[in-house]
Amino acid sequence: MLEAVEPKAANPDGPEPDAIPRKLGGACFPGIRDLDEGRRIDETQILELLDWIDRRQDCADFRLITILRTLYAYSGLISAPTLEAMRRSLLSFRYAMDEPGEDSMCFWSENHQLLFAASEYLAGALFPDEIFPNAGMRGALHREKGRARLSRWLSWRWDYGFSEWHSNTYYEEDAAGLALLVDFAPDPELGQKAKIILDLLLLDMAAHSLGGFFAAASGRCYEAQKKDPSKADTFDIAAALLGPSSAREAAFDFSRIGANFFLSRSYSVPPLIRSIARTQSPSL
Repeated sequence: MLEAVEPKAANPDGPEPDAIPRKLGGACFPGIRDLDEGRRIDETQILELLDWIDRRQDCADFRLITILRTLYAYSGLISAPTLEAMRRSLLSFRYAMDEPGEDSMCFWSENHQLLFAASEYLAGALFPDEIFPNAGMRGALHREKGRARLSRWLSWRWDYGFSEWHSNTYYEEDAAGLALLVDFAPDPELGQKAKIILDLLLLDMAAHSLGGFFAAASGRCYEAQKKDPSKADTFDIAAALLGPSSAREAAFDFSRIGANFFLSRSYSVPPLIRSIARTQSPSL
């Protein structure tokens, strides 16, 4: 059973000097587990994410997919004022570099491409008839624009693999965004393609893991995680590939973006990938 851990308090003045862990942590909120189990929560946790999103700080897209999961899956447990605040944030957001605005958000790396496009697609699908004032477009057009970008991103991963290959940091973001699409994509074909790419990502991890540690030559990684694979952002996902019988002792932190993967109701790890992850052989 995964258990939540309280996140660090948000810094109202923006990202801290050690911004990399701050960006990756706090992209979800501990109460999302309670929502998933049917309980109402202190909605301050949601409002803190919305504040980050509204200020368009770097990694706002990490928080945005959590807001979208909350709206799609748990809106019946959220108060009307908070639902309205979520709606305003989605309508006002800047979803792509070709939209008006100057901010610190990174749009162009592989994981951000996925998360921004998935957010635009799913937000547009939620509010198809409303005008999104930042770009002056209706939600239906945002949905189609996001869908086109997602189709291209998924095709590139199938044809060429990941540019942030074997990343023990950014595979967490990819898994979270893909799981969101598997759960909620209005277009079944796109949802199925997202599932296939998520299978391939987990196959990558299973084939390059031993005893629950994902450690391989990779693109886009950081010193601390490379020196100690137990600190990798993908550690929980790698451990989960081994199955419940080998669940790690430490509690899962639901303030991490990876919560979006663990909360998926429509995706399950294929048995063959679990089998590959469990092998103790140095080669397959």
